[in-house]
Amino acid sequence: MCGGPQALIGSAGWGRQMEADRAAVVVCVSAVIDTSSPLDFAALLTDPEPRAADLPWILNPADEAAVRLAGTLRARGEAILGVHVGPLAGEPIVRNAVAAGLDRAIRVELPAGETQEAPQVAEALAQFLLDPAPDWVLCGQATLDWGSGLVGPAI
Repeated sequence: MCGGPQALIGSAGWGRQMEADRAAVVVCVSAVIDTSSPLDFAALLTDPEPRAADLPWILNPADEAAVRLAGTLRARGEAILGVHVGPLAGEPIVRNAVAAGLDRAIRVELPAGETQEAPQVAEALAQFLLDPAPDWVLCGQATLDWGSGLVGPAI
């Protein structure tokens, strides 16, 4: 089970009052390591396992394409909500997704001890999407990190 909504981001600001709002379109957004950023190879020689906080993160490009696609539905008056499953560290990426065209976004945190693998992320998203169910759920084809493309079909 997912840990539930942790933070709401968007033009209305922070607060849980938006939880009750129904979004017709939900876009799943994920954070991935920016593969176009130069790596500090000298640091990797001393510490071959860099900490996630030390790496540059971006909005997954395929999810960004889903955000743009959702923008075409906005022309029909649909509300667009972004959902990110992950720790608090992913919030800047979620803010970037709002800047890219979402009306608002929410972060869902996995329970303590739960790994952020595709099946767990898909289950958390599916639980979140149960009530109220949106008309559309858009996901990127795959992520840059593992490229499995499992989350969307698993939802």
